[in-house]
Amino acid sequence: MPLLRQASSTPSLERVEQAGVRVVDVCPEATSPLHIGLLNMMPDRALLATERQFFTLLDSHNTRCCTVSLFSIDGIPREDEATLKHVRTHYAPASTIDETDLDALIITGANVTEADLTQEIFWEELANVLTHADGRPLPVLCSCLAAHASALVFHNIQRQHLPRKCWGIFGHTLQDPHPLLSGLPEHIDMPHSRFNEIPEDALRQCGVQILIAGDCGVQMAVEADGRRLYFQGHPEYEAISLLKEYKREIIRYLMGEREDYPPVPENTFSSAALEQAENFRGHVLEHGREPELLEAFPEEALMGPEVTPWHDVARQISRNWLGSLG
Repeated sequence: MPLLRQASSTPSLERVEQAGVRVVDVCPEATSPLHIGLLNMMPDRALLATERQFFTLLDSHNTRCCTVSLFSIDGIPREDEATLKHVRTHYAPASTIDETDLDALIITGANVTEADLTQEIFWEELANVLTHADGRPLPVLCSCLAAHASALVFHNIQRQHLPRKCWGIFGHTLQDPHPLLSGLPEHIDMPHSRFNEIPEDALRQCGVQILIAGDCGVQMAVEADGRRLYFQGHPEYEAISLLKEYKREIIRYLMGEREDYPPVPENTFSSAALEQAENFRGHVLEHGREPELLEAFPEEALMGPEVTPWHDVARQISRNWLGSLG
């Protein structure tokens, strides 16, 4: 069913409507819409894209439309003026989530700077959101960093740092049977982008059911009562999401914000595209950290097909989750 447009709707809703997502002014069915909260903790460069990605997934319920309220944690730094204005205009403080009549909450990942999650600037407010949602009780979909935070808050499971970043598109298989897996194929390719993971054994020992796992560890898991759903990967990603992230990391390198030139995400680019990426890398290393070199970045050559192999799977997972809400 469609997304419901509101007077205060973010411009991202217009963007996804232009891309084919169904958006209406009035729900066509007699039932009331599902009210979904989105706590978007992503940094400036990914904030709007994350809005669009989750809006696209929420256009998948079989019988009810969805209305979305956006929330943000004030402590997350916003350096881009346009992004700051957007957040101030279209987002409510995370502290008001507990006062909002929601049917479910989605919490995104975030940019982390500390080895210890509890030392992050957003930690206290994020932990409060999770514990208050659990007390209501409110179903919560935890993406990436939010999944690690939830495992720490409720099970005292510490995430483990990986030898190298799990970054790219990886194969997965369905694990334990569950209604949330209804209609999914046995084998699934899906994106990941993270430096840390929650060990599968630790989750199982706490009664968390593993639903999808593969070459890059657990992708999807659910608490025994079904209220908290964990994504370690990114089924919401668009076809160009990993490319855009790769470009952002190159920008960080050129600006001196990271020491090493970023590796390419695995299993993401064609062999011809990989050659272009390697040629650009050699060009940058030869000329040094000059931001103007970005003008030669072969973005079009790296673009690849617009269709993602995980898009239908992601929408089916979203449909199953939304259907479980009522």
